[in-house]
Amino acid sequence: MDISEPKDLVMPAKTEESGFFDDLYDELPDAIIWLTPAFEGDELSDFRIGYMNQSCQKFTPVPVKDALGQYILRDGMPIPEVAAEIFLLTKEVYLTGVTSETQYYSRRAEAWVDAIRKKYKGGVLVITRDQRKLRDTQERHEKTERSLTSLVDNAPIGIVLYEAVRDSEGTITDFVIRVHNERSNELTGISGRLREAYTFRQLLNHLGLNHVFAEYVRVVEEGVSINREQFVSKSGKWVAVSSIKFDDGVMVMVTDITEVKLSQQALKEQSEFNKSILDASYSGIVALEAIAGPEGSISDYRVLSTNKRIGQFVTMPPEQLVGEKLSVVFPYLRNSSLFKSFEDVLTNEQGYVESLYNSPATGKWYQYVIVKLRKYQLVLTIKDITSERLAELQIEEQRSLLEHILQHSPSGIIVHEAIRNESGVVEDFSTISSNQAAETFTGIPTQERLSKSVLTISPELRDSPLFIQALQALEHGNTFRTEYFDKVNQSWLEMSIAKMNDNRLLNMFADITERKKSEAELKRYLEELTIANKNLEEFASIASHDLKEPVRKIRYFSEKLYANLGDRLHANERDYFQRLDRATNRMSVLIDDLLAYSQSGIKPETFSGVNLRAIVEEVVKDFDFEVELSKASFKIDIDELDKVLGDLSQLRQVFQNVIGNAIKYSRNRERPEIEVSCLRVPSSQLPPAFNTQTPDEYYIISVKDNGVGFDQEYADKIFNVFTRLHGNSEYAGSGVGLAIVKKVMDNHRGFVTAESRENEGATFNLYLPAFLY
Repeated sequence: MDISEPKDLVMPAKTEESGFFDDLYDELPDAIIWLTPAFEGDELSDFRIGYMNQSCQKFTPVPVKDALGQYILRDGMPIPEVAAEIFLLTKEVYLTGVTSETQYYSRRAEAWVDAIRKKYKGGVLVITRDQRKLRDTQERHEKTERSLTSLVDNAPIGIVLYEAVRDSEGTITDFVIRVHNERSNELTGISGRLREAYTFRQLLNHLGLNHVFAEYVRVVEEGVSINREQFVSKSGKWVAVSSIKFDDGVMVMVTDITEVKLSQQALKEQSEFNKSILDASYSGIVALEAIAGPEGSISDYRVLSTNKRIGQFVTMPPEQLVGEKLSVVFPYLRNSSLFKSFEDVLTNEQGYVESLYNSPATGKWYQYVIVKLRKYQLVLTIKDITSERLAELQIEEQRSLLEHILQHSPSGIIVHEAIRNESGVVEDFSTISSNQAAETFTGIPTQERLSKSVLTISPELRDSPLFIQALQALEHGNTFRTEYFDKVNQSWLEMSIAKMNDNRLLNMFADITERKKSEAELKRYLEELTIANKNLEEFASIASHDLKEPVRKIRYFSEKLYANLGDRLHANERDYFQRLDRATNRMSVLIDDLLAYSQSGIKPETFSGVNLRAIVEEVVKDFDFEVELSKASFKIDIDELDKVLGDLSQLRQVFQNVIGNAIKYSRNRERPEIEVSCLRVPSSQLPPAFNTQTPDEYYIISVKDNGVGFDQEYADKIFNVFTRLHGNSEYAGSGVGLAIVKKVMDNHRGFVTAESRENEGATFNLYLPAFLY
């Protein structure tokens, strides 16, 4: 492949000032590469590395000095595995002229980096910044740029000796050449033959330089020296021409200053190049020179050079800083410890200091890096690290908080790290963190646990189910939980093992001895309560059946006696029989209700689908006679009501009791009004006392009346068995109906509430889980 460079590409020449900047680049944390294009015919086929600073070394396996002059694609530079990608990115910037900024992860540097690519002077300038922690990125920078062409300090000169030709009156009319060397011919482009063919004035006229004759006359007549620079088109060189009087003539010394002129141009380009690099830096950069005080000690520093970024840290424009004193630019540094650090850097062989500074005025954090440049000269790099520092402080605060939680947690907490063999198989675990509770629970001192592996401390665990579960948790990420009895400490422990990453497990355990005791005691209480409830239900059922027979006999014989006596009874005797009849009737109702109440406490073994809407509609129809008698009106809005899982007979009993009460306690109104409505709501919208229920959704069936109501203080008491707020003479009843409602709702994982005011009616809200059937 024939690779060529553009003919107009000029490499910057090496100068004393560029050497100053070379040293300056060596101290920069940024990696700098200048790439020049290489063409195959008319096609851009590659880029050559024209310049690399030593900071590039952390990104390439090839020594920087060996990389110079190498090509990206041809030589796989600077990073073989991504050379093609680097070429494409560089090519786009070169062809479009658009500066690009990319971010990528450097495996070699083990860090994320930012890369800025900018077309510059016929090539592409690449500045790469390592984004690792600031303290890691402020290492001493290696020296940069050693490829600029050396300037020639002493060039050979051409010498021509002219003798004046005078007329009879002594006026100079021409000059003749007495001596000239070959170098003068080379530099001026005038051959010796041409000089011999023409007189001096004829030669000047031929060259279009007639004004030079008058200058030479002045040199001879007045003794002045004339110096000039000019470009000689014939030789293609810049020359410095010095003319001095020599006897009655002129000695002309012609010096080749082409290299100097090129160096001046290169110096200008180098200055622009340096400025671009410094201005592209993420940090503010100031080059300083020490100022000696009266006693020879350093009293201040003078600004030699800055970049644009420094404008973010000072109140003066960057272009006005050069020549100013440090105490003027950064007045707050004069009395700070950093000022002393400047002198330490200049006198210390290491020549490097890094420091953090928190500004009391702004509250911002700055990172200062001071690097010795030359004798009495140093470079100050400043970066605003407020966000990074605050993040570090927050992380430290979180770490401290976590450590506090870890050490004061009532649970034992241990972090294990896998110990693998050469094949990567986990053979054991080490402990990298353990809190005080872990030591208390296990009796193993923390220092022993941290210094020894798990199997060293407890070799019996090697083939145990617990060790196997730990391996599975590490491999598959499944959390393992168990409870076990610690025979040594005679306590119950609950343990969980969870995967943290591919090599670490979190082991947490807590003493649950008291909980286990409570669970055992609660289980015993529940068993006793179950037996008691069963006995109570059996007693209520037997008592109800046994009581019904005597009541029936009392009623039967009282009716017979009343019929036999007939007209022989006095009025007061008839009243006695009527009271007896009412009492036995009420006794019969109480017995039936007591039996129903005892049966309502029995939770069905299985639930089936129950159509609540159909139940409500059927119950309302069952009260047709009462509705017609009281002229009550019903407003039913239960479109959202659907099937639920439950017991049909028990749920029917609930609605019979609630709707029956609404009719009964509203019948004395001129026109009883009863509303039945339904809502479906999430459990989070339940009353505070019930919003911890596990079903996600509930039906709220509300039965509202405009009856006599009651005082809200009795809202809970009315659900107790045999509780009545009105006498039997006002409203008949046993006081068992609402108690049955509460028991049935409990059986169905629901609940019931009541809202009321005296003489303003009442609303009963029935809450049932919305389990679809």
